[in-house]
Amino acid sequence: MTTEIRRVRRCAVHAVGATVAPVLTLAACGETGSRGPTGDASAQADGATERVKTTSISPELEGQPPIGLLKRYGVSLPEAATAIRYREVLPRSGGTLHVRMRVPDAAAREWLTALGGNASDLTRAWSPINRHELHESGWDIAVSGALFGVWIPVAKSEPETDKKVVIVERSSGIAQIYLVTNR
Repeated sequence: MTTEIRRVRRCAVHAVGATVAPVLTLAACGETGSRGPTGDASAQADGATERVKTTSISPELEGQPPIGLLKRYGVSLPEAATAIRYREVLPRSGGTLHVRMRVPDAAAREWLTALGGNASDLTRAWSPINRHELHESGWDIAVSGALFGVWIPVAKSEPETDKKVVIVERSSGIAQIYLVTNR
């Protein structure tokens, strides 16, 4: 199913001879794309062009993400990962992959190195994931002394993605990891 959004621009007044006639301009702003039964689609106006930016948010899925999806975002998940949940957000261009999982503490730091990060770059009580990304993911991450965050800049090789990682250490030795990667 495709939804077309139309936006009414400001009312303009044009003089036609001796008569003044108000004119409404309707502008086709684009399509929101298809929306599955459990997915969510939202549209947001771009103030500069008054065009609609389309975003499709998939439902959060449980289990290992497809290999093709992970490759598209330039990430792999640790073999020891459990309780994996993920969701993809697709605007008109680019995309964002949100993944959360549980991983033993030692494996979490090794995985961070495999992503191109460094365990020494982890910052205590700081999350690189912004409010907008938290809203899209549906996560509620409380900043505490057990939370460590790192932002891994865009790699020089393909695919060009940046990665934001939050590791919440637990007393059980199993860390809760949140990953947001943009392309």
